[in-house]
Amino acid sequence: MKPYAETGLGTGDWRSRLRKGAGTMESEALKAGKDRVRQHLIGPLTSQGMKRAGGLTVAQHDAAMEGLAARLAYLTVANIEALAEIVAAHGTGKNKDRWPAELVICNWARQLQEPPPSDSRFVTTYLRSRVGRQARAEGWAVELYLSIKRFGQPPNSYVVTTLRAEADKNMRSRLRIEEEARGGTVAPQDRQWLDWYLHVEGRVAAIMDAQDQEGDAA
Repeated sequence: MKPYAETGLGTGDWRSRLRKGAGTMESEALKAGKDRVRQHLIGPLTSQGMKRAGGLTVAQHDAAMEGLAARLAYLTVANIEALAEIVAAHGTGKNKDRWPAELVICNWARQLQEPPPSDSRFVTTYLRSRVGRQARAEGWAVELYLSIKRFGQPPNSYVVTTLRAEADKNMRSRLRIEEEARGGTVAPQDRQWLDWYLHVEGRVAAIMDAQDQEGDAA
């Protein structure tokens, strides 16, 4: 694992970036997930000749694909690619070249990978509290989420210190893996870990950004 000096990003550098983007983390995480679905499922199948379902207008089909991308955004790249193979083999219509129903595709996706489980009221409320907002601004919200979900209670000052340290470690790992991925040298287990971490990050962001709609921020 490379130290900050080798990555060119000190603690202050990446924490500053997170603070600047804190307000849009959910949309960025969801966008990344939807982009994965477009890149590895919708795009390739469309290029191969998969057509919109009968009876749908172009606008309706585009809206359906957008909704499908959002519903499948939790999937890892490997499972998106596996799902693409399933969809390709089960086209509908006379020529078997039309998209199956969204519900059918989502059920196939669930068999490959369960969607993230719902969280307790305590977890969602605590993430939206002052401590949760601070953790998000400073870059340790993922670690906070995993801690309160596991232990079911707020962290004390000692635990907060360990969560900050764990976040630093995870950020270094993340930067290293992303750099190796760009160079085509990333190990499969590292790619899997990064996929998992990004999914958890997206879950945390979704919980925190939903507070305005639910009106229950602490």
